[in-house]
Amino acid sequence: WWDAMYTAGGSEKFLMAIEKVLPMLLSHENVEVFFFAADRDITCNLDYYMDQIHYSPDISQRMLDSLVSGDYKVTTDNVDEVIKNMRDTFSYMVEEAIYNYY
Repeated sequence: WWDAMYTAGGSEKFLMAIEKVLPMLLSHENVEVFFFAADRDITCNLDYYMDQIHYSPDISQRMLDSLVSGDYKVTTDNVDEVIKNMRDTFSYMVEEAIYNYY
């Protein structure tokens, strides 16, 4: 999925959307945002996937537990760090794909 997005030229659009949407969502009192996509332990481990976009029951449970514990919660205090981590994670994935391909 990440490679397809990068190859199709959609990665920057995705990252720009994250940069716009997260702060916008956080401006609403009745919204809580949790962001898992930048966690390389989850996104870069193919053993955690059931198919191209769905996680295994173990990871799904881990995400549900995180909603209760507050892990991965995006706040106005950490939103810039979350966005930076997403950009870094995407760059890492692209570099790893290129390195492993060639």
